[in-house]
Amino acid sequence: MNAFCTIVTPSHLHLAKALAESLEASGNSETLFILLISENNPQEDIYKNVKICQIEQLAKELPQNICWYFDNFELCNALKPFIVKWVFQQGFEKVIFLDADIYVVGSFAPVWQTLDAYSLLLTPHHICPPPLKLTYANESVVADLGIFNGGFAGWRSSEKALEMLDWMCTRFPIYGFCDQKNGMFVDQKLIPLLLQYYANYIGISSNPCLNIAFWNAHERNVSYLEKVYLINDNPVIFFHMSGFRLAKPELPCSYLPSKQNKDILNNAPWMSLLLEDYGNLIKKFIEQDSKDQRLRVFTDFNGFKLTRSMRYMLFRKGQLSRKDPEVWKLIVREFITEKLKYVKRYLFPYREK
Repeated sequence: MNAFCTIVTPSHLHLAKALAESLEASGNSETLFILLISENNPQEDIYKNVKICQIEQLAKELPQNICWYFDNFELCNALKPFIVKWVFQQGFEKVIFLDADIYVVGSFAPVWQTLDAYSLLLTPHHICPPPLKLTYANESVVADLGIFNGGFAGWRSSEKALEMLDWMCTRFPIYGFCDQKNGMFVDQKLIPLLLQYYANYIGISSNPCLNIAFWNAHERNVSYLEKVYLINDNPVIFFHMSGFRLAKPELPCSYLPSKQNKDILNNAPWMSLLLEDYGNLIKKFIEQDSKDQRLRVFTDFNGFKLTRSMRYMLFRKGQLSRKDPEVWKLIVREFITEKLKYVKRYLFPYREK
């Protein structure tokens, strides 16, 4: 049996619902497991082929306090190997992990077939060298953030697959911070090391119909014919809509400057239609956000508000105590820093950008 899985917080549950609908609409009938990161019980399953998983179902496998010392972005990435292992334990032979912001438009049948030859299948950010003049993606940044995109990983149950997952489950909770100054960028910075340890068991897909996103749109000659996205007459399987925000649906990537977004669309004009299609899909689910937001995420620990620095301290110490002078020093320092920011905004409002 085969299955898909993904991980989301309540604020992004509408993306997972859109992923589920796009899988079903494109003929992928395999079960989708959604791990919902929430402190209280999630809602009922969404569709007949969708199963909502609770964090408690993985609790025995998780390191202590991982849900509190990581922020939401870090936690969703760190838990990937844990949810894949859990799905294997439910009796599935092949598992594909997908980020929730993926838009499926074709059948995964070729991917399932490719997995017969590998324990793990990965996709690089680029399948050919990007032009040096490209403004929104370059090889230096890709090398720094990880050469493989963490939004897709295909797994086949095997002894080596379990070894790789065990390695990830021990490393991600330690090195899975989003902290580029200290050489870390969640799972993506670590995944390339698997090639060093398990090269004979990992496949690197150069299929242009997989994992199409703003960073590689210039190298994918996508066309749209009779409601089907194609590359060289082959159906596209999925797009990765990283950076898409419904508040700015015309932008391929909301966190890039307008000049770079214009360059993306100039290099890949077909993206305008894609953005419209995907925007219409997630609009169907965005109205449910107010209900989903009532689910609590891990924002405080024993009465401590978990700021970035406080999370690091919890990771380092394993606990937070009001009797610990180091904790109080941090609380006072953050209080003073916040007040100074307020004073600067009040005294020098013209400096605000």
